[in-house]
Amino acid sequence: MRTNKIKLANQLFFKSLVVFLILVLYIVSRDNFGFNQYHNIISKIYYSVLVLYGLTGFIKQEKVDELAEKILYRVNNIVLVVVNIGLFLLAILVAAPMYSNVNVTRDVIGLLILILLFIITTLKASLFYYYNRKGL
Repeated sequence: MRTNKIKLANQLFFKSLVVFLILVLYIVSRDNFGFNQYHNIISKIYYSVLVLYGLTGFIKQEKVDELAEKILYRVNNIVLVVVNIGLFLLAILVAAPMYSNVNVTRDVIGLLILILLFIITTLKASLFYYYNRKGL
């Protein structure tokens, strides 16, 4: 019998899609958009999507061969640079004295971290797909 396995590129794309849904639900749940009457429904969907993101690691994926390991190594190095830059900019925004007059609340910091997570997952999926097609 043949077992269904999801390809690694599709799994990375699925993770970026789930992070995009989390970001959209977080933005919609804020008070500025006027969806206060649907707050209970949005929060239930939000938490179920968070659980879905956590469960994406348990999906059976194809065996990673040597080429995929090399591609993942290169992609992870690029993504690590983006993470360092993003966290450095966030640290500057939060802790720099010249931005002390900027009102950075807990919600804004959470939104910025979610945007950074979305950029990271999308970049990882697209770079893996690109290098996989190119052949490293």
